[in-house]
Amino acid sequence: VNKIDISDFDIKADYEDKDKFKDMSEEAANAQCKETMVSVNEMIKKGSDTFLAKEYTYLGVFCVLFAILLFCTVDAPWEKAENQSVFPFTTFAFLVGAATSMVSGLIGMKIATLCNYKVTAACCDDKIKGFKIAFEGGQVLGFMLVGLALLILEIIILCYKPAVMNSISKDAPMAVQSETVRELFEYVSEIGRAHV
Repeated sequence: VNKIDISDFDIKADYEDKDKFKDMSEEAANAQCKETMVSVNEMIKKGSDTFLAKEYTYLGVFCVLFAILLFCTVDAPWEKAENQSVFPFTTFAFLVGAATSMVSGLIGMKIATLCNYKVTAACCDDKIKGFKIAFEGGQVLGFMLVGLALLILEIIILCYKPAVMNSISKDAPMAVQSETVRELFEYVSEIGRAHV
């Protein structure tokens, strides 16, 4: 999708708008139409960046406040037994999940604004070409976001596992081991809560 250039497509000006293309040759009108598409896309990109900056400012404040609430109510390191870790697993997983969600939103917006005018240009030439570009853009977005989420989830599990699982001995009964694994995944589940 990134390698596609709109100059590869046969974009024709709309001659029904006679005032806009008055006294212009067909080539000049088509060139102006392409320039307009690119400039509108640049405005859309700037608008989306402004939107994300404002949204992430508010979201960042909410995440910090909610992390404090989680730390005080769920993690509560002052209530832990002596053999338990005082690391705020739940709060940290929530913050990592929120950051992953924000990065996913940023990636999604960048891919969408990159694809939208290319799809429009391709549809001027052939609707099937436009559909293929839209479909490829969606594939890139989907694989990127799912891959990022799975990577972060795996990293969190690998980081949390030694800290949580080392609190029990290898000879512990199966019920104790099962309970410890359940506890590990309760901590990790906060990543998903941040995406909701």
